[in-house]
Amino acid sequence: MLHISADIRKLAVKAKMGNTRELLDWLKMQYDITSISAAYADIVTINKLQILGDCDPTPSLDRLLTLFTHLEDNKLAYPEPIRAITLLSKLPPQIEEIACSYNQKTKDATSLTFATICNDTILN
Repeated sequence: MLHISADIRKLAVKAKMGNTRELLDWLKMQYDITSISAAYADIVTINKLQILGDCDPTPSLDRLLTLFTHLEDNKLAYPEPIRAITLLSKLPPQIEEIACSYNQKTKDATSLTFATICNDTILN
């Protein structure tokens, strides 16, 4: 059973949507998002993802970048500084000095970039 908000139901009535498939197609066209559940699943996966300290971090970094890109395709982009801080929060204790070094040398969090922290993580 599909549960939708009262606002969406009102819009569906105005747009004369007769069934759920028409409604979902109409919502996709209106908001250009494949599905809310897919975006939600991506965000949950981002929150659960951890970079392990005893193995190559590249697969985890690639997975994180893929999730960010998928959200961006659905018009739910994380800004670059948030991507970078998210990555810093996922570093294992063995290489947490990366986060400490950025804390010491960077005064403005908006200047952090995901790519730079990825490179530092791989090199470390």
